[in-house]
Amino acid sequence: SIPMTNMVELGVNSVNCHFEGCLFADSVANPAANMRINALLYSGYANGLVVDGCTFVGGKTGVDLRGQASDMLSNNNSVKRSLFENQYEYAVYVSNQNNVVVEKNEMYDVMTNTNYVLMLNECRGASRVMSNKIYTSHGAGAIGLNSVIGTSTTHILVANNMIVCNDDGNANLMRTPLNVITANWTDVVYNSVKMTAPQRNNTATATFGGGTLQNSRFMDNIVVCLDNNNYANIYMPGSSTTNTVDYNVYY
Repeated sequence: SIPMTNMVELGVNSVNCHFEGCLFADSVANPAANMRINALLYSGYANGLVVDGCTFVGGKTGVDLRGQASDMLSNNNSVKRSLFENQYEYAVYVSNQNNVVVEKNEMYDVMTNTNYVLMLNECRGASRVMSNKIYTSHGAGAIGLNSVIGTSTTHILVANNMIVCNDDGNANLMRTPLNVITANWTDVVYNSVKMTAPQRNNTATATFGGGTLQNSRFMDNIVVCLDNNNYANIYMPGSSTTNTVDYNVYY
């Protein structure tokens, strides 16, 4: 095996770096995880990073936006209008970020079934995930949100995303395509999520909860499950009664 290095790694606390119209490509002759570049682009606790109109092919992770800690967040980073394909673990992994933007990207599956194509963990402020198109077929989830926390005046926003899951049934388990695990002051609105998974049982197209949900809204979404043995939506808010689930279309 080869060392798990990053293709491009920014120095600690880099500020206002831009990558526009770039191609990041790892050799994918061997699909094994230990033969891949760790991240095609690793943010290295950067602030003000802009990734716009780029293409990411292969690697374990396409873009790894990583802040130093949950109490030492990176600020104002964005990934926009980019294409991701053939990553092993994540197309975009986002952690310890304030005011992060992931917008208008196109993402095609990942090879492992234990992760999400797009994962947000420990995000704060005016962070938003908007107008992305995400396709899955091998058991991975499309969007996972864990510990995303806005404020009463500035909500985390997940809106106008399109998720299409056509599961091939080959993996031993499957993640729910849209999974909001733990959130506070978060709006999940105007998304379209479709799942076809005839070889699965008791899997939801969208799950709202699992951890604690507070002051959050799941509204005006179109959630489609095309199998009788699965669910369109599962709502598990924990002990909270401060959420709003309304005006969604399920079928």
